[in-house]
Amino acid sequence: MKHIRILLSVLTAFGLFVGCATVPAPSPQASASVNYAVKVHEVEGCECKATCPCIFSTDSPLGGCRGIVGFTITEGIYGTTRLKDVTCVVVFTYSGKNMEADMGKWKGVLYTSDKGTPAEREAITGLLPAMMGNAFATLEQRTAPIKLTRQGDIHDLTVGTVARLKIHGIKGPNGEAAKILNAPSPIAYPVFFCALADVHTYDDGVSSWSFPGRNGYYADFDLSNRR
Repeated sequence: MKHIRILLSVLTAFGLFVGCATVPAPSPQASASVNYAVKVHEVEGCECKATCPCIFSTDSPLGGCRGIVGFTITEGIYGTTRLKDVTCVVVFTYSGKNMEADMGKWKGVLYTSDKGTPAEREAITGLLPAMMGNAFATLEQRTAPIKLTRQGDIHDLTVGTVARLKIHGIKGPNGEAAKILNAPSPIAYPVFFCALADVHTYDDGVSSWSFPGRNGYYADFDLSNRR
């Protein structure tokens, strides 16, 4: 994929859909009036066959990139809403040849949990610009069953029967997952842990793919607009 977080702004699967709407993506100012401070764990997989070049501000070798990104708010607060282990998933079905240059033109789907509360969904929508910047021209919104499990560097993300992403860390000689520090692109995180996909499938009846053995990442970061 691509990781996806937009450092400039500060800085994934599915099944039977309970709700669905196509709307413009939220602007980076969407949550400006709401105070928030959260810790986030991110996991992703994309179409690229090796470490995704978007974090180095270069073009996709495939002419575009599709993928899945899961965000878990492990703890924090958004306005008056306390958040704990709240997961959402963003699927990007179109990103353009150069993800950084094509910011604002992407197309995708945002999935929130069918068990989530209205307040949690509001928080996710409000936090999305901080997590991903103004990446999307359109972002369809759906609710669905979401499950993410983690054992060390192994992550397994599902949303109903529509998609699954399972990745494992690429180990170095010391047995630890390889990582990329301070990649130059503004859409990169400060630290990326490199991974490969054991399973990466998506099919919502409109877009579909299967990318086993392709690129993956995972990362941790903090978001806050408090001073």
